Amino acid sequence: MDVVEILKIREIRTEDEFQALHKIWNSLLSKSNDDDIFLTWEWISTWWKYYGNEHQLLVMVAEKEEEIISIAPLMCSEYSILGVNLKEIGFIGTPDSDYNGFILTNQKRESLRLFLNRLMKYAIC
Repeated sequence: MDVVEILKIREIRTEDEFQALHKIWNSLLSKSNDDDIFLTWEWISTWWKYYGNEHQLLVMVAEKEEEIISIAPLMCSEYSILGVNLKEIGFIGTPDSDYNGFILTNQKRESLRLFLNRLMKYAIC
């Protein structure tokens, strides 16, 4: 069986689901190549607490056998330019973070491929 078939993506859309990631977030981050303060649970969750009400959660997690192995800390934003309403998907913390990225641990390529494939299916958030 192909490794990609073993992994699955789950979307985190509610505040309760997001808060439930607290226990695993920094543990995964410490195992990634991007262990940066702007990707820590403390930074991401604090930013979300104060600025998240203007956005929608779109955190994605890659799971292997019900274990989270990667996190895509994303959100949907809506804004208007010259009267045209637009939506975009971006990293939680944008534009206030000096660094953004995916938290990738095991099976990095496969996780990233699944995240990007899922994102390409979105016409809007």
